[in-house]
Amino acid sequence: MAYIDESYYTSVSATPIVGNFLQAAERASDLIDAYTLNAVERFNLENDYPVLFEKVKKAVAYQVEFIMQNGGLEAWAMASDDLASKSENYSTYSISETYRQGSSGHKKQVGTLELAPLAGVLLAGIVGLGRRARW
Repeated sequence: MAYIDESYYTSVSATPIVGNFLQAAERASDLIDAYTLNAVERFNLENDYPVLFEKVKKAVAYQVEFIMQNGGLEAWAMASDDLASKSENYSTYSISETYRQGSSGHKKQVGTLELAPLAGVLLAGIVGLGRRARW
């Protein structure tokens, strides 16, 4: 289920919609859920913590905006083809790093899908909440 509708999106973003808005909003909401370890549902943010839920809604809008700015859902998903990774394995631990080829900065990613930078900033506290209180 998408956390925002098209009217909310247009109230916070001037970026035009490319393709199916509802599908992009659902994908963005799913990505935010994965990134926050399902904090919206686990802590009932919508009803019990409306200030935090508003941050989630803005993060979803920023993620949809990011998807639209990158050519829509198909182009955003295909951008993961540009990813490169390296890993080093040792006897008791491993180190892995994923980065976009030709990019100088590290990007936050959930799986192979890139998180909008503003969404990551808004969700920092909610991610901490999700990590602190495990199931």
